[in-house]
Amino acid sequence: MKHLVSYLAAKRFRNFTIAAIAFALSISTTYPAKAAIDPSVRIAIAYDVGGLGDGGVNDAAAIGLKAVQQKFHLSSLAMREVVTTGTPADREARIKFLAKAGYNLIIAVGHDYSAAILKTAQNYPEQQFAILGDSSVSAANVSDMDFSTPELAFMAGALAAASSSSGKIAMLGSAQDGGFERDQRAFIAGATYISAKVKPSSIAIPSNAPFYVKGLVAQGVDTIYSTWNINSDLFTSVAGLVLAKKKVALIGVTPDQYFLNSKLPPAFLIGTGNKNYGLAISQLVESALNNQTITNVIDEPRGIFGMRYRFSDGGLSFTVKSTSPLIMKKLSLARTYILKNGAKL
Repeated sequence: MKHLVSYLAAKRFRNFTIAAIAFALSISTTYPAKAAIDPSVRIAIAYDVGGLGDGGVNDAAAIGLKAVQQKFHLSSLAMREVVTTGTPADREARIKFLAKAGYNLIIAVGHDYSAAILKTAQNYPEQQFAILGDSSVSAANVSDMDFSTPELAFMAGALAAASSSSGKIAMLGSAQDGGFERDQRAFIAGATYISAKVKPSSIAIPSNAPFYVKGLVAQGVDTIYSTWNINSDLFTSVAGLVLAKKKVALIGVTPDQYFLNSKLPPAFLIGTGNKNYGLAISQLVESALNNQTITNVIDEPRGIFGMRYRFSDGGLSFTVKSTSPLIMKKLSLARTYILKNGAKL
């Protein structure tokens, strides 16, 4: 069942759920009834390394911020934007500065802010915090705004299985990614849902991404789903193999992989799973302006609340380059499966 929408009164946090149905760019979202906008509310956002212009998570978050600023005609005095240098000390110092300055809602972009958000939220229990791209912060006044990556992995597995000529496909990601194993299972499930003959594999890369890419292609793998976002090495490795006349296609994730955001994406990039950071930002800000908070249950035993976005609520989408009717039909079946069973992945 969907959780009920309730309001933040006397600075006590209650549950908030958004009901919606969406896929790709078709999004229909139902918001709670709006209260009068509180003009005294001030909101701050702490961007990850690189700030605006990074082509990745920061720019994606800024899209939502700009939209809500225009919608409610917010002045620059109501908003504050800061950028970290990337060190743990700097992250904590910036979040603490914003809390001391009295901002009602402080949003951090990226899971690397988790330690800073947790510590500061505990020291400033009367203020509301949020973190995008993370679901590890357990605090009553923190909204963890995360994305169901297994749903993206399932779709990637389906696309890989439907597109592969050799029947050999693979998923590559960072060994430091705590959710890799769950995504791996979903990738394999998506692939085998489309074809029982496909041979999916996966590797959690400790380092040196190009080495693993070349090895897989040498073994006949012709379609790779990559969640590696530490650098662009994996992407450039695939590009180099394509230039060397090797048959290999890539499926990626945005906005995490900033190097995928190009006006002219390469032909070997056949699909991308997309996380809607802009939607998360706009819903957080609009809620704060209405004296509400987003504290949907993510992991009740661990005390983690916020939102885990899915295809069903418009937080995820999947872009496919192919115009093949057969491939699109198979992906439509995969999408239908996710809408019914995504929470189980």
